[in-house]
Amino acid sequence: MISENDRKIPEAISQYESSFKSDPTDLSTIRYLENCPAEVLISAAKSLAEAYSSLGDNRNAYTFMNITISLAKNQNSSQDYIKNLEEKLRQYSPSN
Repeated sequence: MISENDRKIPEAISQYESSFKSDPTDLSTIRYLENCPAEVLISAAKSLAEAYSSLGDNRNAYTFMNITISLAKNQNSSQDYIKNLEEKLRQYSPSN
C-alpha cells in the first residue's frame, strides 16, 4: 500500500498479488483497493481468480476472471491481454 501511495505501481501490484495469494479473503486489502489505480485493480482481480483456481474453487475463479476482463476492457487494455484473460476464463468455466 505504501508503494501505491508513492506511485510505484509495479511494486504495488506485486504486493497486492502476494497478499491475495496468501489469503484471497483478506477484506482489508479488498477494501483498500477501492482507491487504487486501474492497473492495480486489474492485477488484484486476476490474482484473486488465480488464487481461487489454485484452491480448486473454479466458480469463484470464473467470477473474478470475469471481473478482471471487464476492468481490462474498461481500461482499453491490449487485445492480446484480453484474449489471454478470456482463455483463462474458459479454463475456469464450470463446464470444464
